[in-house]
Amino acid sequence: MKNKICLIFPYFGRFNNYFNLWLHSAEQNDLIDFYVITDIKNLPSKKSKNVFFVNQSLADIKNKARSVLGFECRLENPYKLCDYKPIYNLLFDEIVNDYEYWGYGDMDLIFGDLNSFVLSEKFKDKLCVFHLGHLSFFKNTTELNDLFTLVGLEKIKEVYSTDKICFFDEREHSRYMLMKDKYPDKVFDDYLLIADVSPVYSFLWPPYEQYKKLTPKKYVFHYKSGKISGYFLNDKNQLIEEKYVYIHIMRRKMINKVNNENEFIICPNRFLDFNGEFSLKTYKKYRNIDLYSNLIRFKDRAKNKLKRMIKHEK
Repeated sequence: MKNKICLIFPYFGRFNNYFNLWLHSAEQNDLIDFYVITDIKNLPSKKSKNVFFVNQSLADIKNKARSVLGFECRLENPYKLCDYKPIYNLLFDEIVNDYEYWGYGDMDLIFGDLNSFVLSEKFKDKLCVFHLGHLSFFKNTTELNDLFTLVGLEKIKEVYSTDKICFFDEREHSRYMLMKDKYPDKVFDDYLLIADVSPVYSFLWPPYEQYKKLTPKKYVFHYKSGKISGYFLNDKNQLIEEKYVYIHIMRRKMINKVNNENEFIICPNRFLDFNGEFSLKTYKKYRNIDLYSNLIRFKDRAKNKLKRMIKHEK
């Protein structure tokens, strides 16, 4: 173990159809060790220097949770794992213990230049970096790792004794919020570094529902050699480029047509090969590949029509 930072990614069932892009983007960030906890048998044959696969079942994690928390826990559905993120340091202590920082993330991400980010002043000496559940980093100290207990045993039992998703990793009882109260100068969070695109609208960022004070723009993203750029048009129809540390493609079905994992376009419903300079012409070409929004609008109209028909029949 040469790196100081590890990230934990439990995942069960089967990988999404762009897992190869997730994997490639993770491998480019070789200052971070990525651990995929999974029961999937068909794993990549090529050995990675910084992405490691750990064979465990959901039942194994549930049993470990019962052991460390001291009461019977509910974990029947992999999606419930989002509530367990704040205690990954306990569930995967045999991994986390050797690192200076630990964290967790999701599999619907494509990583940009995390290497430069973790070496920057934004990350340096911080106790917590990013509060959203899809990617977060924490200083690995006993005091900080125990912060989740401040919510009280009653709340902890409430979260882990139900199959209901409580969003314990993101809401008011998250580690981030607790740290922000106790160590306000040691927490870094800048939503503008993350391309957390809307799952509903046409690759808008920021999503309407999450960052209302900014005007959302229609984006096309370009991944090249470990870096992610987002492009949109300003009010003067000029092409603007912004850099992001990662893109979160939440709850969105994507088509993966990429052969060259080192460079590709990310547009509203697909990943496509690309080679060359990104221009205004490029932007307009790939913005027009927007079947996603049309399908969403069609589904919404069909759903509303069905509701009206049912109401009329009643």
